[in-house]
Amino acid sequence: MTESQFAVVPLEVVQDRRLTLEQTRVLVALFSFRNKVTNTVWPSRAAIAERTGMHPSNISSATSALVSLGWLLKEGLGGHSKSTRYTLCVPDLVKPTTVAEQATVAESATVAHSATPTVADSATPPLADSATRKEQSIELSNEQKNTARARSTAIAKPDGVTDQTWSDWLQLRKSKKAAVTQTAVDGIAREAAKAGYSLESALATCCSNGWQGFKADWVQQRAGQGRAPQETAYQQQMRERVAVLTPRFAAQAPKQQAGDFFREQAIEVQAHEVASARMIGGQR
Repeated sequence: MTESQFAVVPLEVVQDRRLTLEQTRVLVALFSFRNKVTNTVWPSRAAIAERTGMHPSNISSATSALVSLGWLLKEGLGGHSKSTRYTLCVPDLVKPTTVAEQATVAESATVAHSATPTVADSATPPLADSATRKEQSIELSNEQKNTARARSTAIAKPDGVTDQTWSDWLQLRKSKKAAVTQTAVDGIAREAAKAGYSLESALATCCSNGWQGFKADWVQQRAGQGRAPQETAYQQQMRERVAVLTPRFAAQAPKQQAGDFFREQAIEVQAHEVASARMIGGQR
């Protein structure tokens, strides 16, 4: 049974992520030739190839790469009569933070405690930031759409309407959840013209009475409440006939009630019974 051989290798060898598999095998083989006194070794390429299981032609490229990475210093070109001298070095690496370097597990915390912040710091914030930016983008897009929609549906203040009246009327429509459209304004303008109102007066009347809209009949009915009954055609005809027959009475001031005029002009006659009456045409 062949005796096992060992190599004392610095921890930096496994921490250096720049090393390829072939470079690592060659470096470990060189460390196996090292003794306790010196860091300089001079094995032949064949000897290195035998310990690594690699082809001798690949040894030179691997050692040249290790020189550029700071792991070796080479002296001589090697050959049949003389081997190349290799001086082993340990380059300064930017080492990742480990639990062992920070402190012991008992002093710092558990391994889960030291690993969890790394996962959270590397993964969670980007995902949260990405989601937040996405939500903000959606909210901004919706706000822009709502603003554009409000601007497209808003109508201009009509001519002849004061800013205060227009603002009050818009607030009234909003409180009643009624849309402010050009059709609604045009309808109020038509009804205002029927009632002899300007659009300014009609809108002000709506605000005063809490009306969502405006109808000419509404203001006419209100204006007619409390007035005296209008004179009928028959009453007018009789008044005119009395004015012709009795000018003295016609010259008097008119009464508030049309019926009062005729009651004032009535003549009381004492009634008496007639024994017999002749009918028109001589017939009884």
